[in-house]
Amino acid sequence: MRNWTDLDWYADLTADAAFAGGTAIVGTPVDFTATIHNSADFDLNTIPVNIYNGAELIVQDTINVNALDSTIINVQFTPLDTGTYTFTVIVDEDNIKIESDDSNNNDSAILTVVGCCVPPTRGNVDYELPDEINIADLTYLVAYLFTGGSEPPCVEESDIDGNGEINIADLTYLVSYLFTGGPAPVACP
Repeated sequence: MRNWTDLDWYADLTADAAFAGGTAIVGTPVDFTATIHNSADFDLNTIPVNIYNGAELIVQDTINVNALDSTIINVQFTPLDTGTYTFTVIVDEDNIKIESDDSNNNDSAILTVVGCCVPPTRGNVDYELPDEINIADLTYLVAYLFTGGSEPPCVEESDIDGNGEINIADLTYLVSYLFTGGPAPVACP
């Protein structure tokens, strides 16, 4: 027979999950961070940690967490499809460690993934979120067209006038829009 024991002196492991930004673009890497906290005033070693993408186990690891401290696990994820992804971190999933509270051992974060050339308009040449058109897009386009800069991550987004190719006409269109009140870039398909 097991006797009741006051669990106030036991450790309490907690987990926090977060995506950088919460929104990503298809094919662009995004960082997922799992933070494991130890509320005990003693170190905890070989703590099992699982990270899931939906029901799929993507990371299975063991970590050490110092007394009254936290350990961070970073996972880089490159979404290949649009939609919503839910990542869940679970620390001590099988309840191997005796804790004062097993109900707070997990946390989830949601990532929304958008596709290339997100409506309503083109023009986010550098394809950074939030989907804004600004001087950074103009700089990216100039570098691509004239100095051997990187190809834009979303070609359709960089085809400002919507004629099927990226050229000086797109640059002129973007300059006009940003600085002289010209028309907005053509709508995305």
